[in-house]
Amino acid sequence: MTDWKTYISKSKDGWKAVSTAAFMDGMQMRVSTRKWHSGGIVSSVSVAKIDGEFIVHRIHRDYSRIIDRYGYRCTEGNIKKVHGESMDNVGRFIIEALAHYRDVPDWVNGNEP
Repeated sequence: MTDWKTYISKSKDGWKAVSTAAFMDGMQMRVSTRKWHSGGIVSSVSVAKIDGEFIVHRIHRDYSRIIDRYGYRCTEGNIKKVHGESMDNVGRFIIEALAHYRDVPDWVNGNEP
């Protein structure tokens, strides 16, 4: 998972940074840093299945977590700083995600026990 693609952009909602990389079994890991709905900046990581051009996140099945929230203003510089800090710790999130998929019970994935 060293082939990360990072995009930094600004929309009507403010600045955001997204880094993506292929994960296992046709899934993608995504690290996202953006404006939090109540102000400040939030950084999160998630894994979802890629189905053609769509990202399919299966609630209670796929790995997802908020990395941290910061009280910074949502400027390009702050987004780059926080996103860079999140990417510095991406190895830990890869290990957590692999453990998550190893430990998910079969019934969660739709299989009978």
